[in-house]
Amino acid sequence: MKLLFLSHYGELLGANRSLLSLLKGLKNNTEKQIEPFVVVAAEGEFTKELKKNNIQFKIIPFLLIMQVISPKEKGVKKILRKFFFRYSSIKSKIKNEKAILKILKWIEQKKINMVHSNASVFDVGQLVANALKIPHLQHFREFGDKDYFLVPYTSWQNVRKEWQKLDAKIVISKAIEKHHFSNQNKEQKKNTFLIYNGIFEKETFEELKEKSEQKKIQHQTMKNKPFVFTILGLLHPAKGQNEAIRAFAEIQKKYPNTILQIIGKSNFKGYQEELENLVKEYSLKEKVIFEGYISNPITKLLETDALLMCSKAEGMGRVTIEGMACGCVLIGKNSGATSELITNKQTGFLYNSDYQDLAKQMTFVVENEEFCNQIRQNAFVLVKQNFSTENYVSKVIDVYNFVFKTIK
Repeated sequence: MKLLFLSHYGELLGANRSLLSLLKGLKNNTEKQIEPFVVVAAEGEFTKELKKNNIQFKIIPFLLIMQVISPKEKGVKKILRKFFFRYSSIKSKIKNEKAILKILKWIEQKKINMVHSNASVFDVGQLVANALKIPHLQHFREFGDKDYFLVPYTSWQNVRKEWQKLDAKIVISKAIEKHHFSNQNKEQKKNTFLIYNGIFEKETFEELKEKSEQKKIQHQTMKNKPFVFTILGLLHPAKGQNEAIRAFAEIQKKYPNTILQIIGKSNFKGYQEELENLVKEYSLKEKVIFEGYISNPITKLLETDALLMCSKAEGMGRVTIEGMACGCVLIGKNSGATSELITNKQTGFLYNSDYQDLAKQMTFVVENEEFCNQIRQNAFVLVKQNFSTENYVSKVIDVYNFVFKTIK
């Protein structure tokens, strides 16, 4: 079986990290004899990993079928944005038509059996599959509007109508499924599959557990070790780093021997400056550390006591699972898919409203070490059982088999 995968960016962020796990798993699954080929819209850390793992790929730029429109845009800026929206739509269509021709040329001798798009924000995969008259499967890893402020060039209604033509849909959480496909009939639900991302191999989970236990023993012998809070992910208003800083400012009043690490880079204009100004406003310059983007943040997570997930609409949250695997106590916003991964006071802590509620949960974690140790153990058992790459790859292969069986 030969599969063509498409990714709309070249960095090694959440969606591409999940895709990389899948590609490596498929390549190593000699029993099924699946050969992956990848088209990536840009060069980056992801393409370096593809090369390192001997996965065939081609960089062919293509554009999304939607555009970011910040809810903060007002006045003249908003009017100009509407004016250029139509222009961007035409530009996207023309560029994508050229990209499709290049993709078809690259794969013309490869005898591809199926196309798998790694996100829901582009339609190039569907158009390539149509041209080849082969099945198309699409991964739904994002809300689009709630998490990245995306607006389709047509309309959400039209885009979701087109999605119903897919041969299969993989959603990474119940929250994503409810957001995009709540009105599906019984027949339409048959080709919609809920598959959580696979994060680590089972063996790696055990290795991380051992490392986290060693770190804990080391920390107990250290004098005046600060309590480390971390928030990890793309710097974006929807990810809630501003809420984390405000809550941390409350913690500092009572527990000055604490620090907050902010890991990730911004792709949202002005947001990092906004966060830095907030740090200055609360006089936290020595206590809040901007680490920037880290391709493999495991070392930082192993040093972390509590991991914050403040996203208002998290599609799933690879970071949440990674944190649990590394022995962090998770504190997450009770929204999106975060509440699917965290059971309050059993595998982590959920907060419901603003930064003050978050600060209460952070305070509890600092003050209740023994209780939190049990939380850590519960969380590790959960993630090892449910989020291994072995299970993930197996379930995706089941979807491929379903598609071929249905088409035949």
